[in-house]
Amino acid sequence: MRVYSLSDQPSTPFEAAVSILSRPGSHAGIYGLAGSAAAFITAAAVRAGAPRTLVLVLPEGEAARVTAEDVRFYLGGKRTTEQPLLDDVILYPSSDTLPYSFVGLEGEVGVGRMTSLYRLAEAVAPRVLVVGLDALVRKVLPLSALRRNSFSLRVGDELDREELLRRFVGAGYARAPLVEDVGDFSVRGFIVDVYSPLYPYPVRIEQMGDLIESIRFFDPASQRSIKDVAEIQICPVHMLVPDESELDSGLKLLLERCDERGTEKRVRQRLLDDFRHGVRFPGAESYLPYFFTSPETLLDYLPRESTLVLPDMDTLGRALEDVEEEIFRGWESAAEDGLPAPNTDELYLSGAELIRRIRDFRTVVAAALEVEDPGRVSVRVPCTPNSDIRQALLRAGSYDSGMSGLVKRLHRWRDDGIEVFLVSHTQGQAHRLIKLLEPYALRLDFRGEGFDQDNLDGPPTPGIRLYIGELSAGFRMKHAGRVVLTEEEIFGSRVRTSPKKRARGSALFTLADLAEGEAVVHEDYGIGIFRGLAKKEFDGVTGEVMVIEYSGGDILYHPVERLQVVQKYVAGSEEPPRVDRLGGKGWAKTKAKVRQALRDMAKELLDLYAKRQIAERKPYSPTDEAFATFEAAFEFEETPDQAAAIQDIMESLDSDRPMDRLVCGDVGYGKTEVALRAAFRAVMDGKQVAILVPTTVLAQQHYDTVSRRFQGYPITVDMLSRFRTSAQIKEALEKLRTGKLDVVIGTHRLLAKDVEFRDLGLLVVDEEHRFGVAHKEKIKQFKTHVDVLTLTATPIPRTLNMALSGMRDLSLIETPPLNRKSIRTHVVRLSDEVIRDAIVRELSRGGQVFYIHNRVRSIQRRAAALAALVPEGTFGVAHGQMGDRELERVMLDFVTGKINVLVCTNIIESGLDIPRANTMIIERADTFGLADLYQLRGRVGRSNVRAY
Repeated sequence: MRVYSLSDQPSTPFEAAVSILSRPGSHAGIYGLAGSAAAFITAAAVRAGAPRTLVLVLPEGEAARVTAEDVRFYLGGKRTTEQPLLDDVILYPSSDTLPYSFVGLEGEVGVGRMTSLYRLAEAVAPRVLVVGLDALVRKVLPLSALRRNSFSLRVGDELDREELLRRFVGAGYARAPLVEDVGDFSVRGFIVDVYSPLYPYPVRIEQMGDLIESIRFFDPASQRSIKDVAEIQICPVHMLVPDESELDSGLKLLLERCDERGTEKRVRQRLLDDFRHGVRFPGAESYLPYFFTSPETLLDYLPRESTLVLPDMDTLGRALEDVEEEIFRGWESAAEDGLPAPNTDELYLSGAELIRRIRDFRTVVAAALEVEDPGRVSVRVPCTPNSDIRQALLRAGSYDSGMSGLVKRLHRWRDDGIEVFLVSHTQGQAHRLIKLLEPYALRLDFRGEGFDQDNLDGPPTPGIRLYIGELSAGFRMKHAGRVVLTEEEIFGSRVRTSPKKRARGSALFTLADLAEGEAVVHEDYGIGIFRGLAKKEFDGVTGEVMVIEYSGGDILYHPVERLQVVQKYVAGSEEPPRVDRLGGKGWAKTKAKVRQALRDMAKELLDLYAKRQIAERKPYSPTDEAFATFEAAFEFEETPDQAAAIQDIMESLDSDRPMDRLVCGDVGYGKTEVALRAAFRAVMDGKQVAILVPTTVLAQQHYDTVSRRFQGYPITVDMLSRFRTSAQIKEALEKLRTGKLDVVIGTHRLLAKDVEFRDLGLLVVDEEHRFGVAHKEKIKQFKTHVDVLTLTATPIPRTLNMALSGMRDLSLIETPPLNRKSIRTHVVRLSDEVIRDAIVRELSRGGQVFYIHNRVRSIQRRAAALAALVPEGTFGVAHGQMGDRELERVMLDFVTGKINVLVCTNIIESGLDIPRANTMIIERADTFGLADLYQLRGRVGRSNVRAY
């Protein structure tokens, strides 16, 4: 390791920049940075022996999170899970909630902030602390209050248990029957469990009398012990932990502010009761200035020797203006609603105050563009961003130019003596890259997980090294002989997925599924109306029976013990069913017709699949480099189920028999990409591909996806739907007939008689159950001579039965994506301020909102009221009683962004994938079942943006 001293004379700008960060000195500037170069230099400074904490201040919270990951990668990779108090890099997290929104800090945010403050207070400061500007200006509990409520527990200590429990309550912990979340504690005999924010697992403390006999971590899911420890630290779990005198004085101040604002009596009383009883309701920390007369900031916790690394002053000034404007808007809204919110200067640092405070520290400006400042020692580190590389790699017309262009650059960099670092997020993508580069004799050095920190020291070592880790962007620093290139800069955007599978479940019919007045079907007597339960006596035995009414007022009393012969009536339309006559011949005739129809269908299907078994076609050509490059450009790392489905399809295409495969998986699990792999192979083999979807909106969504995935390849894509003009449809049909169109996406228009293909090779059917009988008959005709791939999240019983019986091939995709951040769920009282804050917050970050109002009769009035409450939004209404075309138009407007707030019923609970929609407000959530709420919740959080 190279350590710079005051006598060192750095020979390169990179070494000079490292020297500036790693040793005391005057205010300085490092300019010319790009990508993750600032994180690279920061990590090098830590390796070079930076004396105290380097505090990286970013304009906003997401940039802070990304930078923290970058620095962590360069310092070796993963955060320390067993001993988080020893992490070299910690993030002081920002909140996604609006100032004064009173919905509270999310769990991860509160835990991250308390952990950071504790480490700084107890002199176990990290080497690098990363913070967003919005978090830096928010005031926190005084250092004295944190230390007063922090303590350690050691094996062998004597401690009165009642005193221990009082200390937990004083530090903001809540007693619970079972410890599951941070901030819980429970007591069982001589065992005390507690979940401190400082550790990834809760702690079990066993006492013998007043003596602590053992301390061990345990798994909150299984409640089993993980590891014994000798000592643990406990810190406050909330910012708001006043003592008795602070609580009394705080309540008086709160009452005074309530009088000033004219706060409603019920709101005032609720606040007072909650604070008196120690209830930490969502947003309670926003009242912190009333209970601590001198709240502090993160700056008060920092060691005086810390170095603050800032963006350039222009960027800092603009970001401060944005933060101050958002704070004022939040306060203004709270004040207008009569809430006793603290004034902005009580809860936040002003921009001017922040600038004054940071001058107490040594500051280093790290920026792309150099700004003249006579008070700073500056060095220019010439870096080049990699933003141009992806376009340069694909600039040539041939689809394989990306890989050949990359290889040329890698050869040139290696021959010039440059050390090249390639970074992949996952093991699978790293091995794919190795396979793609294998034919080019590049001598790739695969290092696996964890960046070699020795690469930060001294001169570069020429070569090409491949690592696995999280890195936001690369850069080129040729004067220092280093190039860092991420997989996004080679293949495009990337998202991670989870190897975990969703637990399987089954849906069983129970009496809870039935409501009085609903239709049921009895195996022996046919369709009747369920009239509830009753008690009847038969042969001296009293039992409970189902009361089912049939035509003519006849009543059937059916024992609940034989529930299996009765099922809920389900139909494809909303028309009420025709009720049978009890004991009549109508039900027997219906069953006979169904049996004959089933026999006819079975015969037809057997004939169809017999023809398929003897049908032959030429096997597809083997996959090549072009296919591997296409695979590598996929935005997601394939889940195990996806990879298995793709392998199944590839094997089917390798055979000489037409494929008929059902791919079954939940919405968002990657079925479309599986189909696109097959489509790419078919097109590259000279075949045409048709993708059939049930609605125009889905057709547009698939068209956008397919066009994006096939960009840069010699593949033509078009769409047939009623949103295309007659001229456009005529042109597309002609191209299909002559073979100039490779992939066509369309609704049932694809099944019309005037649609002719020159050489159709693959038909992809999305959600087959949404098509009518006539359409399915047309689809069957394709199955005798082309490959058919059916995608569905909810297969109809017949299709699923055929797959399970072996008549059709089946691939299941059960692995959910993990790239998406967990969805924050808040249960709050219905209020206009919460609704407005939530909608405005989402719109301010360019997102869209679902507002669920499950009453068709009043939905238009509710939409009008919301439009008046949030005039910034553009509103649309959707419900099941609308006409098909009107509903599709509204949904299309929402998908394309013309509408940013959709007021709707639960009609959207299993619908489109709209990544921009990341806030959902469910009115009267108590009227929904848990399954409904779960399905609705799944409509948001379908991208890498936090959803609420």
